[in-house]
Amino acid sequence: MRQPAVLFPIALALGATILVPGPGAQAAPTAITACQTISQPGRYVLANSILTDSGEPCLTITASGVTIDLDGFFVAAASDAIAGGMQGTTIKNGSAFSRDGAAVFLLGDGSKVTGLHVFTNRTGSGIRANGLSQEVLFRGLWVATGEPVARDDPRC
Repeated sequence: MRQPAVLFPIALALGATILVPGPGAQAAPTAITACQTISQPGRYVLANSILTDSGEPCLTITASGVTIDLDGFFVAAASDAIAGGMQGTTIKNGSAFSRDGAAVFLLGDGSKVTGLHVFTNRTGSGIRANGLSQEVLFRGLWVATGEPVARDDPRC
């Protein structure tokens, strides 16, 4: 009759070990619902489309190691829509629009833009980046000539 009593603490310890996330487990991404400055590294996800007409960037990134998943939504601004100068920034899966600046302006090395639709008018620019690993889907991009550029255009 003593054997079940010995097994209970072992089973309890094993159950607790299974429920505790391991060192490789990632926290859920932080939701973004409005234009803001991102000053902490980590994963972020848009919960809705966001825009500003203030003349300031909609999303300003001041931390290294930031990944922003636009999750199919858009970021729009009168100036740069998304701007940052830190290393290891990733912007993905959505759309960015700028009226007078860059849709995405990333100066940090190791930055990556992927699965992004970029829109701008004739005075803005699509993407300005330093050390960018391009995997970008261009649509509705205007270049200095004011002509729309097709996704497969060599100027992209």
